[in-house]
Amino acid sequence: MMSPNLGNIAKYIESKCNRPTTMKVQKLTYISYCWYLTCYNKKLFVDDIFAYTGGPVITELFKIHSGKRLFSKEIVSSYNVDSISKNAKIVIDGVLAIYGEKSGDQLSDLTHNFGTPWSTTNKNEILRDDIILDYYIKNFPQITMLPIIKDATKLDLNFNAESISNFVKENPTYADRDRTYFKNNHPSHSRLKEVGILC
Repeated sequence: MMSPNLGNIAKYIESKCNRPTTMKVQKLTYISYCWYLTCYNKKLFVDDIFAYTGGPVITELFKIHSGKRLFSKEIVSSYNVDSISKNAKIVIDGVLAIYGEKSGDQLSDLTHNFGTPWSTTNKNEILRDDIILDYYIKNFPQITMLPIIKDATKLDLNFNAESISNFVKENPTYADRDRTYFKNNHPSHSRLKEVGILC
């Protein structure tokens, strides 16, 4: 059975997209999970994600839309988007800002890239949080800035020191804030320190 958090999130994502396919909702939900884990080092929902041959799949979400091309809002009508935490909405909205216009197939291509958590996990096994976290911290540590700037469109997801440095200079809200959030043993801190963004 799908957890309440997962149902609430799927309903929220469906409401923000224009007649999304089941694949699109599945992929946006998965990416939201990855981003939230990277930002807060916590699960967005408790449901397991599996590395199936066709890609990363949240099995309990798949069960409710299996065999359907379009994701119907009726199947999540009993869930409550108002129960989603503020932090979770910041992350989901960020994912939607970056990826919301992409098709399910395009999103699938992103999650199937070489080196992604799915590609490095044995098929039909659970995608572990430590593998997801390691991949995103190494490749997209700037995602952790999202709770601070609350504007994903400003994030440059092509990771390099220069692009992040320019971002920090152009966003004093981030540059001038107390960086306790990062210095409090957040896993992305060492990666950002490595490229000279944090000291």
